[in-house]
Amino acid sequence: SGRYVVTYDGDGEIDFGMDAQPNAFQKGRIDIDLSLTCKAQCWFDKKTWDPYCTDNGIAATVRSTNPANPIRNIRIIMPGFFAVHETEPFHPWFLKNLERFSFLRFMNWGQT
Repeated sequence: SGRYVVTYDGDGEIDFGMDAQPNAFQKGRIDIDLSLTCKAQCWFDKKTWDPYCTDNGIAATVRSTNPANPIRNIRIIMPGFFAVHETEPFHPWFLKNLERFSFLRFMNWGQT
């Protein structure tokens, strides 16, 4: 939860939904307020104990784009990280979690 900064290159309109509420707009930047609605009682389906939550998180939709200068390079930056996001693009907890691995294989990202 908090104030996230979304930056992008190109011309067009990006809309946000679910738990994200746009707050301020500038060319190439949108500030959004995120207030997660997931509550403990919705974490599991009591019958089968299958985890579920719907309509939680950030939904971003490109509503329009200029074909000559399309929207691209969309970056969603967590609160407190805007000043360092270009030099430190990954959250420190994410990097700490990766330390236990000697290599990474990005199968789904590479559509293999």
